[in-house]
Amino acid sequence: RIGNDNLPPVLQQAVVPLTFLLATLILKASYTYLQLFGATLVVLGVSCGFVATALQQHHSLGNIDGVAVSWFLCSRIPQALSNVLGEGILSSRNGIAWVFRTTLYVQIMAIPFNFLSAMLVSKMFGSMNILEDYSGGIRCLLWGEGGSQCPGSWQAAAVFAVPGAAYLISEFQVLQHASATTYFLLAALQLPLQDLLLSLPLFHGALDATFHPILLVQIVIVTAGLTIYALGVGEQDESETEPPIQVHGIRDPAPRSRA
Repeated sequence: RIGNDNLPPVLQQAVVPLTFLLATLILKASYTYLQLFGATLVVLGVSCGFVATALQQHHSLGNIDGVAVSWFLCSRIPQALSNVLGEGILSSRNGIAWVFRTTLYVQIMAIPFNFLSAMLVSKMFGSMNILEDYSGGIRCLLWGEGGSQCPGSWQAAAVFAVPGAAYLISEFQVLQHASATTYFLLAALQLPLQDLLLSLPLFHGALDATFHPILLVQIVIVTAGLTIYALGVGEQDESETEPPIQVHGIRDPAPRSRA
C-alpha cells in the first residue's frame, strides 16, 4: 500500500499525459488546444480534490511509501500502452464481435502476467506466499474454507462478475469508437462519483466513505473538462471534413487524429 488512500487517484492521472504521448508516437494522433485544455482540467479537477483530502489527514502523510509510489507509477506505463495498442487495433475494425474477442483475449493473457507480477512483488517484499494465497483463494471461493467470510463467497464473485464484464466490454468499445485518452478521461469522473456514492447512507457498509464538499467541486470541474474535450473533438472532426489543400495538383491528406 502507498500509505494514503487519497494518493492513488492522483497518481492514476499520470496515465493521461502518458496516453497523449504514446498515441502521438505510435498512432500519429493529433489533438486540438481545446482537447489539451479539457484534459488538463480533468486531471486538475481529480487531483485537487484528493490532494486537499489527503492534506487534511496529517497523520497518514508521514506513512507514504516512496517505493510503493514508484511501483504504482511504473505500473501505469503498460496500462497506457496496452490501451493505446488496443485503440490502434479496434479503431480499424467495426462490429461488437471484435470487442468481445479483445476482452476475452486480454483476460486470458492477463492471468499468467498477473501471477508472475504477484510472485515478483512477493519475492521483493517478502509479504506473502503467492501459491498459498492463490490456493487459499480457490478453497475459499469453491468450498467455503479458510475464514468466516468464505461461505457464500462465490455468490459475491458471481454478482461482481456481471458488472465487471460489462465494464471491460464498455472499455474496449470506447477504444473502438473513440480513443484510449477518452477512456482514461471518462474513468477520471468515476473517482469522485464513487466516493460520493459511498458517502450516501444507501451505500454505507464496509467501504463507506466520508462525505467531503470538495467531491461536488471535483465532479463539476471534471465534467467541465470532459465537455471542453468533447468540443475539441467536434472541432477536430469539422476540420477533417474540409476539402484537403491542393498543391500543384496533389491533394494534401489530412493528418490522422483520434478522439
